[in-house]
Amino acid sequence: MLHPYGPDDIELRQRKLPPLCEDPRWLEVMGPLMNDELRVLLARQEAVLQEERQSSRHLIQLRMQKKEVLAQLLELSGQLQRHDPEAQSRAERAKALLEKINEEMDHLQFRAEAAPREIQKLNGELLAETAALGYGRLLSEQERMAGLSRRIQALRRELLALNEEKYAAEDAAAALGQLLHALLGKELSDRMDARYGLERRDSE
Repeated sequence: MLHPYGPDDIELRQRKLPPLCEDPRWLEVMGPLMNDELRVLLARQEAVLQEERQSSRHLIQLRMQKKEVLAQLLELSGQLQRHDPEAQSRAERAKALLEKINEEMDHLQFRAEAAPREIQKLNGELLAETAALGYGRLLSEQERMAGLSRRIQALRRELLALNEEKYAAEDAAAALGQLLHALLGKELSDRMDARYGLERRDSE
């Protein structure tokens, strides 16, 4: 969708916003307006956030594991000085494990540092698409409101005209009823009212 503003405008604003995929208000308002582009961006941001959290949890586990391996190497250091073959084998396995842990931690640390930038970038794209889609919908809603206002005004005028017509009919019926009552008298006019199915008039 075309965005009627520059990237600098979005970049300045996106820094102040939390991830839109976790914003309840954004989800509530934009849910009914969701298009394919927003769905893709939303899914990507959710995936990056999930990966960031998993990486953080895994890093904590690796740090604990590294601490245990370092403690094991420290414990083996005395045996290594005595040239214990079993200790040498265990130490080599521990060093290999430590190297593997360090490599995995480096990879996870890189991903953990890159994730916020990716989340912010996706937030900017979500914000840009939200603004373009939102203002387009806002314009159409304002046009719909204007149409409904015109229709309401027309209905009000029609209702006013119908009320005036009703009052005129009531006045005409009252005048005619009074005339017939005066000409025919109460007894005869009551019988005529009953014959024609008219409401009984109060006596004057």
